[in-house]
Amino acid sequence: MKKEGFSKQSDFIDVRVDSPAAVLEAIMLQIYQKKVPVIVLDTWDGLAKEMEPLERLRAEKTLTAIADSSETRIIFVSEEPRMTTMDYMVDGIVELTRSEEHSRVFREIELKKLRGTSITQQRYLYTLLGGKFKHFAPYKEPDYSRLMRVKPINDFSDGYSLGSRELDEILFPLRHGTSLVIEYDERVPYSAIRLIEYPLVVNFLNLGRGVIMIPLLGASVKELSQHLERCVDRDVLKERMRIAVATENMTEGEKQF
Repeated sequence: MKKEGFSKQSDFIDVRVDSPAAVLEAIMLQIYQKKVPVIVLDTWDGLAKEMEPLERLRAEKTLTAIADSSETRIIFVSEEPRMTTMDYMVDGIVELTRSEEHSRVFREIELKKLRGTSITQQRYLYTLLGGKFKHFAPYKEPDYSRLMRVKPINDFSDGYSLGSRELDEILFPLRHGTSLVIEYDERVPYSAIRLIEYPLVVNFLNLGRGVIMIPLLGASVKELSQHLERCVDRDVLKERMRIAVATENMTEGEKQF
């Protein structure tokens, strides 16, 4: 879609049939007469393709110079980021990409340039769920000291709850008589795996069931028990919880625990 938009109060101007010179004139009119704070050109590629390379470069230099000398900010939206000629002129470059893995869609935003601003993390996942742009913040290890007891989630008609309504929506209930395999690579911290383990274990115990757990190698049995005690009565843990671990992998303190 070749449509250039000027936004202040959702104002749009269609310049699909205008010449590049007419578009530049319209932009300058918006800046100097209406003093709009932001102008979005969507998509810039459609207009730029109608120009000769030198003419396009002059137009882009003119637009960036206008933005620098006024209070208006100009946003160029390009569907061909590899073809852009203005990377060195603009203050910021943000690229949005879409990929698929195992039939799941991943949307990623990459901050390639932010003049005068430190980029602490270059890439973020984001979602457009509900028509709203929302990015996912960098992973931080959960504060397990804030664990507390919550009301357990009852079973579904055809399966068990994973102890979290969010997990139930993503992974669906744990079907009766089935196994669930979670695959992860070495870059995933154990604290993230616990976010799936703990709700399921706690929910089963608080519903009166027994649990046998085999922690990952190197996991602290003492730490695991201390975390679960914040969500389940200690007597319930002793009665219905069993942790299977090789003795040689335990510290002396854990053996005593």
